[in-house]
Amino acid sequence: MKLPALAFAAAVSALVLPVSAQAATVVITYTGIVQEGFDATGVFGIVGQDLTGASYTSVYTLDDGVPDVIINDDGTSSSVYGGSNYSVASPITASLTINGVTQFIAGNYIGITAQSNGLPDLASYDIIFHEAQDYTTDTIIETNNLVYNVIQSYENNFITSSNYAASLAYTIQANDFASGAFQFFTGDLTTGIASISATGTLAPQSFTIAPTATSAVPEPATWAMMFAGFGLVGAVSRRRKVTTRVRYALG
Repeated sequence: MKLPALAFAAAVSALVLPVSAQAATVVITYTGIVQEGFDATGVFGIVGQDLTGASYTSVYTLDDGVPDVIINDDGTSSSVYGGSNYSVASPITASLTINGVTQFIAGNYIGITAQSNGLPDLASYDIIFHEAQDYTTDTIIETNNLVYNVIQSYENNFITSSNYAASLAYTIQANDFASGAFQFFTGDLTTGIASISATGTLAPQSFTIAPTATSAVPEPATWAMMFAGFGLVGAVSRRRKVTTRVRYALG
């Protein structure tokens, strides 16, 4: 049985549709207390404030669909990272809220998410880590803003897979190691005077991973196949239009 030309082209196009990968947007939220910190310039509301003991919330937004982002996953450990330090776009943005004041970090210099469900020689070792950092300097003015959180355990299996986009919620246990740090700094390197300055260490108490919307992204190798299919449909369609005009002309 011979298929009509347009139907045949459509059938071929269906065979070359791209294989899709899921681009994930994930929100990672840490909560805890400032283990030790000081706000010299009022970054979080009050100049000269001791931040020690204050509650904090640190939120990281991961988008693994940004161009050229670096993704590694060996089935046990995974990482997604980028930023100007790696000469690619950053997949991470972050915010840090202390005393009701929120500061944002674009992650332009470094953006990292990493986790491991055990290691080859330490099957019970789990770790999760997130960092965002902005860094710029023109040899006179330097800006260096960052926040990171890390939780690791030799006893509690709180990472269930290497899938960094999987939903997860965990409360820190007494035998876990949990830490972090933040810095907001802009200063004149020639004078040593900071116009913006707040630093501290963090003690995470819980975290959640919440995936949001996903969208299918064609693998690069399949774009050509997809366009070839569309081109075939278009070529046959144009050919049909020409043939039709000829028939009318003869009528």
